[in-house]
Amino acid sequence: MNYKKKITLLALLALLSIPAWAERPSFHSVTLFGLEPYNIYQRESSDGEKSRYFMTAGMSLVQEFYISPNDLLSFGAGVRYMFERSIDEFSVVSSGEKLTFIPIYGVLKINLPVDNVPLYAKLAAGYNFVQGNPAFNDGKTGVWGGFYYSVGGGVDYPFYYSEKTRLSFIFDMGWSSNTVNWENDSSRRREHYMSLDLLAGLGVRF
Repeated sequence: MNYKKKITLLALLALLSIPAWAERPSFHSVTLFGLEPYNIYQRESSDGEKSRYFMTAGMSLVQEFYISPNDLLSFGAGVRYMFERSIDEFSVVSSGEKLTFIPIYGVLKINLPVDNVPLYAKLAAGYNFVQGNPAFNDGKTGVWGGFYYSVGGGVDYPFYYSEKTRLSFIFDMGWSSNTVNWENDSSRRREHYMSLDLLAGLGVRF
């Protein structure tokens, strides 16, 4: 999608939300526990050849905050702590390399108009911080993060209402990508960690 199409799409979404800003917007806090059962780490050699490695399953904690101008859209920001996971765990010889990821991102949630099923689509993008263990950092003069994105959706199922508060169970699934950059005395590389994300938790709307 080129830049003109992206700008047009964002403008249309903004126009949809304008009529409801005159009303009091709602605020939403979401806390999730995540499992990443399927993980791939993509490397690129000095000659440009790409190779992929499986990584161990990982766990994560997520905190997101939203403001909803209407029933269709929610805008917000979040942070995710992806606990340490290993590269090459299922290879004949494990490298012992491990990585921890901490993405910070903006997020857009679109509630889908499906009767009696509170479904939503979700897009997040931001920057991820990365921490390598000594085995990963060995021989490198610098390790840092890069672009993060996640595409997915889920279910926001309310189970409690009061005059000012609504509680809901959240079930979320998506595909995410974290960029890893590193350099040594002779070169600089960009690598990618990709994962299937399964998350569940609690939402509070007020």
